[in-house]
Amino acid sequence: MNENIVLITQRILFALIAVVLFLVAFTAFRQIIENNDPVAIAPPTTVVAITTTTTTTAAPPATVTTSTVPPSTTVVVAGSCTMPTPAEDGGRLVRVFYTCGSQQFPTADTSVVRRVEQTNRSLTATLTELVKGPTEAERSSGFRSFFNASTADAFDAVFLNDGKATVEFARTFLERPLNDNEAAFFIASMNANVFQFASVDSAEYRINGNCNAFWEPTGSRCVIVTRADWEAQVREWRNANG
Repeated sequence: MNENIVLITQRILFALIAVVLFLVAFTAFRQIIENNDPVAIAPPTTVVAITTTTTTTAAPPATVTTSTVPPSTTVVVAGSCTMPTPAEDGGRLVRVFYTCGSQQFPTADTSVVRRVEQTNRSLTATLTELVKGPTEAERSSGFRSFFNASTADAFDAVFLNDGKATVEFARTFLERPLNDNEAAFFIASMNANVFQFASVDSAEYRINGNCNAFWEPTGSRCVIVTRADWEAQVREWRNANG
């Protein structure tokens, strides 16, 4: 009786072992089959060469960090002024826009180059030179400005935040109200100097923190000038004057 139980138990164990071996073999076989499936390969991309003709325009200059003269972003209009040669020694060069004789709109032909102390604050250096007005040599050459030696201390500071330049003047510097043409050319002179730097998207001009005080002599209230405003004014001048 005991021998029969042992035999039955052995057969059951052998059967279980056989089932386990079968399952292991079957699983291994499936893995082999799956691993041998072909890998999907994306069809090659055909590159077609297309030749195009493009017309490029000069991008606005970046803020100058070397001693080279910042390129002008204003339209070039022939003028009668001859730019005096800047000093040879030391510092860096900045471009300052004035007007020239009867040509009241500031352009590349109505700018001068000044050599200043070495600085990374090009906009500050430019405005510091602007309010000094044309030098004697520059005036003799025909350059004109609403700024002169008496306004040399008028500029206080400029702050640039997320593309907005806030230009602060320490005091009133225009001696009288301006007529419409004078006001337009005065603001154009400010804009030409500020927007020559690509980092400036808009400009607010203030006297002692008051934007209206700056604009009052022009017969206007506070205006935040955008680069688009300035570029439109340049185009208008170019269209009107060839």
